[in-house]
Amino acid sequence: MTATVASDWDAVALEPPPDVVIVAADLAAQHPAPPGIPLPLPESVVRLALLPEGHGHTPEFLAAGFHGLLYEPVTSIEVARALALARALKQSTTDAAQERQERLQALRMLDTELLLLVELSPSWLPHGLARLQRLLAVPAIAVWEWQAESDSLRCIEQVGLSPAAITAAELASRRRGQLVLTEFTTASVQPTMIAQEASHVLARLALDDGQPVFQTIAFPFRESTRLQGCITFSFVRDRPYHPDDLPLYDAASALVRSALALARLRHETLTSQRLFTDVADQLSIGIIVCTTNGIVTFCNHQAQLLLGEPGIVPGQPFPPRWRMLLDLDWGELAKRPAGSSPQPLRARVRGAGGRWQALEGAVRVVELPDRWGRTWAPHFLLSLNDVTQTERYVLELELLHELTQMVAERRDLEAAFRLVAQRLHDTFGYAYVGLGVLSPDGQRLIGQTFYADGEIAFNEWQVSRGVTGRAIRENRSLLIPDVWHDPDYFPPSPEMVMQSEVVAVLRRDGVPIGVLNIESALGHQLDESDLRLAEQVAAHLELLMGQLELTERLARQAMTDPLTGLANRRALLYHLERLSRVPGKRAALLLIDFDGFKQLNDQYGHLVADAILQQAAERLTRSLRPHDLLARYGGDELAVLLEDVSEGDAREVAERLRRAIAAQPFTADDTPVTLTISLGIARFPEHGQTPDALLHAADTALYRAKAGGRNRVVMADIAEG
Repeated sequence: MTATVASDWDAVALEPPPDVVIVAADLAAQHPAPPGIPLPLPESVVRLALLPEGHGHTPEFLAAGFHGLLYEPVTSIEVARALALARALKQSTTDAAQERQERLQALRMLDTELLLLVELSPSWLPHGLARLQRLLAVPAIAVWEWQAESDSLRCIEQVGLSPAAITAAELASRRRGQLVLTEFTTASVQPTMIAQEASHVLARLALDDGQPVFQTIAFPFRESTRLQGCITFSFVRDRPYHPDDLPLYDAASALVRSALALARLRHETLTSQRLFTDVADQLSIGIIVCTTNGIVTFCNHQAQLLLGEPGIVPGQPFPPRWRMLLDLDWGELAKRPAGSSPQPLRARVRGAGGRWQALEGAVRVVELPDRWGRTWAPHFLLSLNDVTQTERYVLELELLHELTQMVAERRDLEAAFRLVAQRLHDTFGYAYVGLGVLSPDGQRLIGQTFYADGEIAFNEWQVSRGVTGRAIRENRSLLIPDVWHDPDYFPPSPEMVMQSEVVAVLRRDGVPIGVLNIESALGHQLDESDLRLAEQVAAHLELLMGQLELTERLARQAMTDPLTGLANRRALLYHLERLSRVPGKRAALLLIDFDGFKQLNDQYGHLVADAILQQAAERLTRSLRPHDLLARYGGDELAVLLEDVSEGDAREVAERLRRAIAAQPFTADDTPVTLTISLGIARFPEHGQTPDALLHAADTALYRAKAGGRNRVVMADIAEG
């Protein structure tokens, strides 16, 4: 590939001709209007006009046959794009192919302009569609949005279509809007061409001049993961759809989709900024006035509170420690004239109670009178704000935007939760963050937890226990400054020593649906600001849960068994694999098998047997610690994972479970049914250091318990591991 940059017309007249010619705008303007090149060039030569930096978009160059515009200084990627266009023209030099290339180039330029228009004008969509219609020479373009309450499609903007036809189409789409969108989606890679006689509601369209729409192609778009609408391009018989133009319409629809997403995000941002302003208006400001040689002449009470020790004393020098923290160069400040631009200030200081707080402000040079009012002299005026709460609010906004982006990119829920938890840990030092959602029966919280070491774990806990359960039952957020004085508190794990706990309730229509749980390590006491932050994050999570149907997704990802509500086999394997990643970890695995359960199944049927299995699961759960894992391993076989227990403790728990089942009959069709269980125990890491090895050892021990007479507990041998 060869390129020529022309500074005079003789430089263009080369033999052989280059692949790309870049002509300076002032040289092209010498040619009679419209500007162009007064020399014959093969059709395969790419012609680009080079405009001075800061020059606006000049459509007359494109109209005169130039393939595109470059702006000084030219970047390497623009050169690469020009060479790619030249290669495309060499492959196909037909007029139609060249026209498509030119339109694609124009679409790329319109992309930037449309996104800028979103920022500047509330009427960006009609203007943008009109530009697209002219550029693509398509009879009509429309954007349709799904209305959930009526399951219909509403045309939010269009160009070229008859208003009466649009109204008729909207009425005809009632109660079948999602059906229409779904039919479009089935051919999303190659959008379906809709003939006039087709049954789709959008086929019943007409142009402004009354011509019936002959063909329509539709490109659906999503918000979060749900179909929200489509963008349509309509054609008439004398200007039909051509398959080779599909990339043009695909690119145009992508442009509109990006602009719609940006408009939604901008709306959310503006709403958040208004909320942010409401908070900022309530902040108190500290004021300090100093002479240019550093003597404090005034310091208000709020400044004293913000800076604390060492104190700021009028008549004394400004403390050197605060000069360093606020990055104040007294000599440079003294050189500034009064009224010059303020210098921003920012510092992190340890305030009351040992908590870090963020300060922001500015220092200005101002003219003030001396103490007698006879002369005026330059002074330094420092204004300081406590922006700790503001930073929390900014974090919340960042979380909202990043989570929204994750949803748009269809990222998995675990990644979204990790983002929230990691930010809360890194910025505020929380040792534990949990997100739990109520199970369908309202008895358990199912969710994920994030520990300070970055580990993510699935877990569940009963609503009847803990501070989180109390928050759900009372439907209110809770702050527990000292957890060891709260009778309902239990730690996330035995080795974790905590100081405080905050529980923010997530609600839907005023009814609790889950909790955001935050705990701090010993010595880090949480207060009302932490509770407010948790409630703000929880409020945004409520919105996201509505979009993502988070309740069902969390329940599935928490890996529960649908019959018993216990963890399932996958959850058990996950926790077994986690053991090997924690150095020095000790645990015990109990495999449980019901004695004679097959005969019970044969005698009473599956429904009764399932009911007894549910009763047994509840009885076993009551005999375990909150952090012990009880899982349904398969059929009538259960498993218990006990962490940080000795061999004696494991035996004691197993015997307690065995007695809990045998002590009292179960009820089946009003008939008492007596059951017993056999248990096999394997210890980690003695009997196995992998999930398969540990399960094999426990299963072998269980087999010996069954063979030895049932209703007993057997510990695995080292050889069985």
